[in-house]
Amino acid sequence: SALVLGGTLAAMNWGHWYLTNSGLPKEPMEQMSLLVLGALLLLPLTLGGCFLNVFQTGETLPPGRFSWLLGLGGQFITSPSQWAPQLHLRYGVAPDIDLGVSSGILITPQSGQITPLGLVADVRRQLHHRPVFTLGLGLGALSFSSLLSDISLYLSQPFGVLTPYAAYRASLTLSAAGGLGLIQQVAAGVAIANPNRAPIFL
Repeated sequence: SALVLGGTLAAMNWGHWYLTNSGLPKEPMEQMSLLVLGALLLLPLTLGGCFLNVFQTGETLPPGRFSWLLGLGGQFITSPSQWAPQLHLRYGVAPDIDLGVSSGILITPQSGQITPLGLVADVRRQLHHRPVFTLGLGLGALSFSSLLSDISLYLSQPFGVLTPYAAYRASLTLSAAGGLGLIQQVAAGVAIANPNRAPIFL
């Protein structure tokens, strides 16, 4: 995410100066664009184990507004490698409150095994919204064999069309083998405003 954000901002900045000073070489801008493209292609490798409801800003949807997010996570550090296509839906139900649901499947290409990831439902409340930053709180539950409930904190700060965000999620787990446990996830990135459509999350 840092490579995507940094490369995009550097390429945009170089492109601006390239337009105002035609004597600058265009090759650095092309190299930065290739860096961003490469980082975007590698991004799914870093999303393994995370549900898409972690990748959110602190802002809630207005009442009656609907959004969706389609993403692909992956796990390639241990063998066998796995892919995790996921879908996340959100709906604004009241000022500063929206509901979300996420689901997906886990695909193991080597064995051809497909495992459902379960269903995560959460409610998000926007706690603080100022020009400086937005803070949101999410409470959720997962209908799956091991995860029981989770709590998430979302922090974001808009800069025009770019909104850097950070999220922390703690999930309570219960399994026959391990008993009660806790899984913690941290996500950070940037949401890019997309007029009349859902934002793009990196």
